[in-house]
This record gives sequence, structure tokens and C-alpha cells, in this order.
Amino acid sequence: SSINRNQLLVNTTDAARAITGISYNYQPAIHLCFTYPDAHEAWRIVMAFKDRVILIQEDEEPVVTMYDYPANWFNFSSNGQYVLLQNDHKNEGSIDYFLRVDALNSCVDTLASNPSNLDTAFGNAFVANTGSIVFSRLIDFERFQSEYYFTDSNLELTSSTETVYASGQVWLGNRFFMANLGTCFLYDQDGYMIWETELGASIIGKPVLSRTDGVLLLAAYDGLIHQLDVETGAQVSTIEMPSPYMGWHLSLDSRRRRWLADTWDIEYSAIAGNLSDANISSIRSSVPESLHQ
Repeated sequence: SSINRNQLLVNTTDAARAITGISYNYQPAIHLCFTYPDAHEAWRIVMAFKDRVILIQEDEEPVVTMYDYPANWFNFSSNGQYVLLQNDHKNEGSIDYFLRVDALNSCVDTLASNPSNLDTAFGNAFVANTGSIVFSRLIDFERFQSEYYFTDSNLELTSSTETVYASGQVWLGNRFFMANLGTCFLYDQDGYMIWETELGASIIGKPVLSRTDGVLLLAAYDGLIHQLDVETGAQVSTIEMPSPYMGWHLSLDSRRRRWLADTWDIEYSAIAGNLSDANISSIRSSVPESLHQ
């Protein structure tokens, strides 16, 4: 990014007080991202409070969107335009819908979370940069079986699919990725499957996309970071990790073609490498020797 190291970008507590005139005694849910209007990099911060969403952009006036909804869970689109609000405490009342906040245009829309009118538990929900939503409802708790619903940007249902042990769910642009044990799926924004790939091992965390190389990076319990062709799902290459419990959080610098993976390993706090080769480097842990056990 163009932000200098150690430069204070925004004090969110002071910013919220200045914009709203209210002193909040809790930390809001916050999403930071970068946009590229006219090929110029600009930062964007979205803050979700209990009664409002505040959008702060570089060189722009703040946008405040009020709402009345007992939200206790938030999901942000990667571009920061949309915030999805959910309440998963059924004992607090019959909250059978989501709220989608368009933070850029200060609009609020409602989506019923149970289109089949079945007695269902709330599940995961994810909002795309276009405003499309994927959300789930639990079908069979013992089998971890869920049904995932896809909507378009107008919040009209387009399709659904059943899965078990779903993991790694994330929007990658206008495509949705999800894994089922050792099998990976990529769907278009209407919920129609683009490809299916068998890894042979369950994935760890969520994948990241290198648009420069056109590959997905994802870690799995086989001790490998897999690179998959984003268009076909074909395996491009693998990178062997020092431990099978690495990669819960992957990050990627597409411009420099560098990746970083965290680890549960006591000795190392992270590992890093290049997309162009299988060589990796380890970042030593700062945990004192006396605390290792």
C-alpha cells in the first residue's frame, strides 16, 4: 500500500465521536480495504456499530447509515461497500431476516433468512462486492449438513446447494468458493458450479486469490499449500509446509507474488514464500523460551 509504516490512518474511536457526536464504549466491527478509482489507490474504512454503519474514505465525506436491528454478527464485502448484519440468538426473539447495508449509498435492504419456512438454525452468511449474498441453514446437526442459498444483487433467490462439513467459504470477486471435506468447489454469483476439484485432504482456513497469476492458494491438512487454476480448478503446484497446522490465515501480495502463512508452531510464528518457486522462509517466534510448554 501507499501508507507509510507507523502512520496513523484513522483513530476509529475519535472518528466515530466526531461524526456522530456519540461516545461509544465498545469497539465496533471494522473492515479496512483499498479501492482503485481512476487507477489511484485509496483507502476505505467501514465501521459497524449497534445502530449505524459509518463509511470513511480517503478524500471523501463520511457516510452514515442508521439501522434498527439487534445485530451481533457482521460480514463485510471485500470492497467495503456492503455490510451484512445478522442476529443468531434465537432466544432474543424471532429474528428471521438479515439486513444488508449499502454503506456507500446509505441504503438498507432486508432478506428473509428462511425462505423454505422451515424450523432452522441460523448459519453462515457472506456478502459479495456486487451485493449478492450466500447464506446457509442447518439441515442435520449430527451430520453437519447444511443448505446454502444464493441470491442476486436484488436479494432474489437464484439457487441452493446442500453440503456437509462446509469450510473455507469466501467470495472471490463475483465467484464463491467453498470446500466439503477434501473437495473444493467454485460457484458463479448465481450459485451454479464452475468446477470441482478433489484435494484428498480437508482445507485449513480460507483461500486467497492471485489475480496476477490466476491461481488460488489454500492450505490443507496434508501439510501442503495448494495452487489451483482459478478458471479450471486444476492443480498448478504445491508447496510443502514445515508443519501440517499452518495456513489458518493466508495473505498474498499479488504484485510481488509473495505469500505469508501463519502457524501454530511454537518455534515459528509464520512462514513466507514466492509463487514462482517452492522455497520458503520462516519467521521466528517472539514467544519466550520459558513459555513454550
